[in-house]
Amino acid sequence: MDGIEQYVSTPELHSENEIGQDPPPPGQAWAVGQGDQNEGSGLYKIEVTVTPGSSIRLINVKAPSGLREGLRAAEQVLYTQARSLIGDRDPMGSEFSVQVRALTAVKGASSLGMPLLLALCSAALGRSLKAGVVVAGV
Repeated sequence: MDGIEQYVSTPELHSENEIGQDPPPPGQAWAVGQGDQNEGSGLYKIEVTVTPGSSIRLINVKAPSGLREGLRAAEQVLYTQARSLIGDRDPMGSEFSVQVRALTAVKGASSLGMPLLLALCSAALGRSLKAGVVVAGV
């Protein structure tokens, strides 16, 4: 009003593709996994949603075989160890939709069994993983 310019700084907006200091939503996990033979490691964002049903679906089209194998391993561990992992919740009564996004140029997405299992458990329990955590999986 006085004709004086004043610079106002605003905080940066949160990007969904960055690992923040706030806990992620339930069913979301960050992972580091191996790529194909000569690719090295890559950063992945795993998102799992739960609806009534009885299966685990991988939403990714043309998913690499390493990713499908890791999801099958996570699924088997979830079903066989459900009591110790998610308590009295029944994973057979839920449909888990899993999406894995590569945030680097790596194509392989193998060795993500443990991060996938944590994301499945997080979604089943409706509880977030710890903020700023990236899981290196096997």
